[in-house]
Amino acid sequence: NEKIVQRAFEAFEAADERAMREDLAPDFVSHSAPPGFAEDADGFVQLAQHLKAGLPDGKLTIHDMFAAGDKVAVRFTHAGTHQGELFGVPASNRTVTVRAIEIYRLSGGKIAEYWGEYDTSDLFGPPPDTSNAGEGARQQS
Repeated sequence: NEKIVQRAFEAFEAADERAMREDLAPDFVSHSAPPGFAEDADGFVQLAQHLKAGLPDGKLTIHDMFAAGDKVAVRFTHAGTHQGELFGVPASNRTVTVRAIEIYRLSGGKIAEYWGEYDTSDLFGPPPDTSNAGEGARQQS
């Protein structure tokens, strides 16, 4: 199962639709699709293409991968130069790193489902500091 997920990562990084579809089950479900992307294989392929357009030199680096039963867990980073629009953020030409942990469930040698948690703060920036929001409003009045 780990080899299948490794191969899927390589296909995703290249946004290779044919190779991606070979590893996805016909009824594949993405439980972590970003807004605007379908939760099926088509949406997963579109997500890979979107990331490739936004980070054309992007590289996926797997830091940990382990399997238990029909599931494979992966901790990885995806880093590249932000050269195109990405999730509504215009190109910045900065190096952006997304950190993630994903869990894949396989069935019949294909990826049937996946779940993921992502740290996209490099792309979207840290949350605004609202601790002094009241002070600024008072000073302006």
